[in-house]
Amino acid sequence: MILRSSHRDWLTVRRIIPISLILGALVTILADATGLLSADSFERVVVLLLGLLGLDALVERIALLEKIHGFLSERRQRLNDRSTVQATDIFAGARDIALSGVTLLNVLQDREHLFQTLLAQGTRLRVLLLSPTSAAWGVWDRATEGAPNAAHLESALAVLRKLRKKLPDAKLEVRYAPHLLPTCLVVVDPELPSGRLIAELVFTDTLPFERPHLTLSRVEDPHWFAFFRDRLEAIWKQSQIADLDPGAAR
Repeated sequence: MILRSSHRDWLTVRRIIPISLILGALVTILADATGLLSADSFERVVVLLLGLLGLDALVERIALLEKIHGFLSERRQRLNDRSTVQATDIFAGARDIALSGVTLLNVLQDREHLFQTLLAQGTRLRVLLLSPTSAAWGVWDRATEGAPNAAHLESALAVLRKLRKKLPDAKLEVRYAPHLLPTCLVVVDPELPSGRLIAELVFTDTLPFERPHLTLSRVEDPHWFAFFRDRLEAIWKQSQIADLDPGAAR
């Protein structure tokens, strides 16, 4: 395979300096061999070439530091609070969506129309809620004392009922989890190369919009993407199908 570079790549400082250094060295050697350079001139040229060599090393060091800084900046940007996470964008072109959380009210209520559109287009939507009859629900309820958790769950179920009623044949699956994952997950196309996810790290003593949100893609972070995806799939298999009929036993 032949690697090709644009001619513009060769007009950068980091390219010009080493090229000039090599050409200067060749010219100096030839000139010295043919007697065109005096001893004093030869020494001045050598000093100049050594200066270019030092400048070349400095340019390479700066370029390396810029790459490291860019890499670290990209890593830092993957952890944000809710205000800087564009959750709607992650659903663009989605074919398979899996959601997991205590009630997921914010995700469902704010994007009801979006999910309706995606379901109508044939997208599969799986929703995993914490079972209100589980021991984990009681622990969560006590840890978030004063939060209207039951009302939030009922509001989330109301959104799902409307989606089911409008699109009875849609690929909508709702289940109750027996225990709580330490993250709320939004996973899109988990089995495709374009897979991506948002994981909200759950802390009971922190307001939802202040919780750290981790954004990962299957291409850039295959290990950790698979980690979160597999945790979701494992608890999905342990969960029970939720009856969306109003007043149904849970």
